[in-house]
Amino acid sequence: IGGVLFVVGAFCFFLFCFKSYGISQACGCIEAACECLMEEPTLLVEPFIALAIKGVILHLMAIGFTELATTGNFDFYGDSGIRREITWNNQQLAFIAFYIYFFLWVMEMTTAASQYVLAWTTQMWYYTPYVHGRKDMRMACGVLQGYCNLLRYHLGTIAVGALVIVYTRLLRALLGVVAQAAKAEGNPVASILATCCMCCITCFQRFIQSLTKNAYMDVAVSSSSFCTAAGQAFELLTGECPAVA
Repeated sequence: IGGVLFVVGAFCFFLFCFKSYGISQACGCIEAACECLMEEPTLLVEPFIALAIKGVILHLMAIGFTELATTGNFDFYGDSGIRREITWNNQQLAFIAFYIYFFLWVMEMTTAASQYVLAWTTQMWYYTPYVHGRKDMRMACGVLQGYCNLLRYHLGTIAVGALVIVYTRLLRALLGVVAQAAKAEGNPVASILATCCMCCITCFQRFIQSLTKNAYMDVAVSSSSFCTAAGQAFELLTGECPAVA
């Protein structure tokens, strides 16, 4: 037992020696994050602001969907007319489908806006110079200024990024429906193929979500377009895998 523990200890020692640079980077990032949260307390409030924005948008979009859904034709059944059925024509169904698509797009935009604001506020704090050991000329209400910067300069940027995520979500949902339909019809081959494709799309979606999140960080720093920022983020993720991990 003592020999096994010695080998394990030696292995851990050499591992820490080889990974000392990465460990020091991770410790530095944690220290900087704690300092940023202490000096920019609005970052702690931002998740609640994002949740409130999503709640308001969800409420308004639900009202709009109700108004749109009730444009169909109502057919009453029974002597008292208690039973009813609503039908829509092709044009109304197209409007409903577009409304659902637009709703998903807007909700993804709110998530992207939150990610951008957090990145913008953090980088503004990080690049503020130290004077006598403290950050000099710190901005007040950094999160609110981040939202103002977003609305003025980068609303289209997050719209493009959110649109990419929506397409991957819709494709995954479509493959899920195909898999369930094939399973219900007793077609195991089609069910397996659709499930495999759905797994691939899910992995691709998670990669795209990580890429867009890093792209928003690049946009916050360099104020570049989404495509340029996504390319630079991809180069960073592939070229600095140990540091990113």
